[in-house]
Amino acid sequence: RGFGRMIHKDVGWDKNMLLTGGLPMPESRFPEAADRIAFFRKVETRLRELPGVEAAAMSTGVPIWNYGTNRPIMNEGQADANPANLPLASHIMITPDFFKVLGVPLLEGRIFAEDIKPDDSKVVIVNAALAKKFWPGESAVGHRIASINGEETTWSEVIGVTPDIEPAADIGNPRTPFQIYKPIVQEPWSWVRFDVRSRNPAALTDTVRMALAEVDPDLPATDVMTVA
Repeated sequence: RGFGRMIHKDVGWDKNMLLTGGLPMPESRFPEAADRIAFFRKVETRLRELPGVEAAAMSTGVPIWNYGTNRPIMNEGQADANPANLPLASHIMITPDFFKVLGVPLLEGRIFAEDIKPDDSKVVIVNAALAKKFWPGESAVGHRIASINGEETTWSEVIGVTPDIEPAADIGNPRTPFQIYKPIVQEPWSWVRFDVRSRNPAALTDTVRMALAEVDPDLPATDVMTVA
């Protein structure tokens, strides 16, 4: 019965329309951030061209299992707080069409611009739980929030708020209910996922593999799968 509840629970996004897979990017091939960003854009453009694809995006995580990397966060009223006592938020780096792929509408604000650049002003999108925690009774849009990654503290402006979404297959309790989405061009990892929205995602598996091989035949996708 518990397994049945997990399979059929409402996770807040269109889990029946997602095809995803991993693209490990060795640093010997992609030594600079600009190299990784250019590759992300090539892959995303090629996937968008495929018949049956409604939207495509790149991200560092999708809400199937554990979702993103957890980092301490604070708002401007907590600027002198001890990081050990701060709440955690799951951070996911994405391209602008990520929410379109998942079928998640913004509650307020806007998504990242298509032409956003690595050295543009830092911006983020947060989920409703985080917005309510930090700015109860008011809009989160326009406020600033800081993420702490080791010794580095990065302040960003909140430009949008999404609904809360849950991982489809994570059977543990999440470490945090808070989610922050960053433009992938402002933190380009050397490992990324491709995310494709389609009404029949399983039927696109081979087509997507071939399209990725066209972009880079020496970089095979891993774990290509639907949510099911």
